[in-house]
Amino acid sequence: MKIVKCFPNSSDNTFCLQASVLSVLDYYFPNKFLEGEVIKSTDYHPKFFSWCPRTVVWLDQLGLYVKLYSIGDYERIETEGLKYLKELKEQYFELEKKRGDYKYLPEIKVAISEMRNKNLWVKESLSVEKLRDELKGEQTLAIGKTVWEWLGGRYIEGPTHFVTVVKEYSPMVWLVQDPGGPTHIPNRKVNQYINNETIFPGDIILIKGKK
Repeated sequence: MKIVKCFPNSSDNTFCLQASVLSVLDYYFPNKFLEGEVIKSTDYHPKFFSWCPRTVVWLDQLGLYVKLYSIGDYERIETEGLKYLKELKEQYFELEKKRGDYKYLPEIKVAISEMRNKNLWVKESLSVEKLRDELKGEQTLAIGKTVWEWLGGRYIEGPTHFVTVVKEYSPMVWLVQDPGGPTHIPNRKVNQYINNETIFPGDIILIKGKK
């Protein structure tokens, strides 16, 4: 049985990836890692949203089997930067730029380069079916990128949000540890689909235990 702790988001809702990482680390390495080390090792900057590559590289360095599944072209982000992101994000680009999502892009590109060199990025989506099968393993967890409002069934635009995906709780329902917005919700049950699409359409970090 998977017993996974839930850690809270920050008051400005920018700590959800780090809170999810804390859940993962506590599962594989109980009582070993402190919040400060996670902050330092995931390139977290207070009041700014984090990207996945540095987290993926760090989890690999810690001795975990980890892959980032994403159809977002990280190679083009590394080589073309804002030019590609403007093409990719379209109408959301200026909003995200103004919000500061690209403030630390040079640092992010370094992490992307390391991630690609270590072959930790899989340029494809992780389907609901595949994720279900993977999470049947007692040593497997995932961190999924979504929108917080989607977890409650509201299909609206919003900033990205990360949760720890534990397993399929019942048919078409995930069991997740939700860092919250900001109130955290342990053992939250959420639908696997919203508006006929997967609730995790973005990046998914899959962790398959220790090496």
